[in-house]
Amino acid sequence: MLGVARRLAGPATASFHTMAVRRAGPVPWNYLWKPGPVPRTEEARLAAAKKYGMIQEDYENYPVGSDEMCGDYPKLPLVYEAHKDPYYAWDYPEQRRDYNEPLHIDHDMYRETRYTPPDQFTKKTYRQMATMLGMVVAFWAFGFWIEKPENNGGWFPVKKQPVLEHKYQPRYKPFRTDYSFEPAE
Repeated sequence: MLGVARRLAGPATASFHTMAVRRAGPVPWNYLWKPGPVPRTEEARLAAAKKYGMIQEDYENYPVGSDEMCGDYPKLPLVYEAHKDPYYAWDYPEQRRDYNEPLHIDHDMYRETRYTPPDQFTKKTYRQMATMLGMVVAFWAFGFWIEKPENNGGWFPVKKQPVLEHKYQPRYKPFRTDYSFEPAE
């Protein structure tokens, strides 16, 4: 069926279709951003720094035997996205970064919508521990204060079997009989 449509449409339409696919966009560009091999000479370090838009003094690559295995990609300090200035005129304000700014290798783990560690702890560890222990002791003291003494202080579980009140009167009074086995008259 397709062959009949090609014959009817003519060769110009078929070539136009293939030319449109060939001219649909530029050649793939992501090979330009692929990290190269680890620079071993000063000229290679200078070229890698220029490639990532850095000056040679700021450029530092990952060690050769590290687990990162990222070639000539620069070793950058990790600055969390939420800790950057929100009022700065960023080129990409939703990501708080500028155009052509190199990113840390783990930048996707520390986006503003993901985990962001605090920039500084508000309390020291011993103060946090003292606060927690103080709350536990306060809760324990409050529970001890409101507990009734008939429940054995409430600190140890006590097995109790609920028993109804006795239906007979105490022994110091004579028993009262409310029934009889005698025939009614």
